[in-house]
Amino acid sequence: MLALFFMQLIFLAIGILLGCAMKQHKRAGSVAVSILLATYLFSIISGLNENLEFLKYFTPFKYFDAASILSKSQLDLGYVLLSAAIVVAAMAGAYLTYAKRDLYI
Repeated sequence: MLALFFMQLIFLAIGILLGCAMKQHKRAGSVAVSILLATYLFSIISGLNENLEFLKYFTPFKYFDAASILSKSQLDLGYVLLSAAIVVAAMAGAYLTYAKRDLYI
């Protein structure tokens, strides 16, 4: 459950960053879903070919492998730190861009 929570935090932070940074706020949702689908596609492609294994660093779906979590009963600390760095960077970017945002009410 903790691995799923980390993945949800990553995509939440990216969605908040897009919502704050994009001029056209209505497109933020579709761009966020496109990023989600692209990262899922990267996880599928990296699992099919060993030469494309470098793609696992670009997709949170490969950060927390269910088989390794069940066998070891622990999360990989490197991927947890990478997830935390992505969340912190996205939230910091959202905070910085939100101050410049012109709200349309």
